[in-house]
Amino acid sequence: MKDSKEVQTSVDSALEVGYRHFDTAQRYGSEEGLEAGVRASGIKREEIFITTKLLPRFANKKDTLKAFEDSLKRLQTDYVDLFFTALACK
Repeated sequence: MKDSKEVQTSVDSALEVGYRHFDTAQRYGSEEGLEAGVRASGIKREEIFITTKLLPRFANKKDTLKAFEDSLKRLQTDYVDLFFTALACK
């Protein structure tokens, strides 16, 4: 799902039934939709576990921190609970 509204609707439904762990990634294009769903829920951020992943092309010393900060901006949070480096498999 890349459509932010569709992601937000899914997050809303998941939160309603008790989900508190969300897995997203820069590649998925769903960070902003996740943020919108979490914000709209009124549930405290610290009650939700958010995982996101780094695009392989940013997995280097120079680009990783900027890409991480970009994810934080899209998620509109000060932290994520788990941050993965998604390496390409050959």
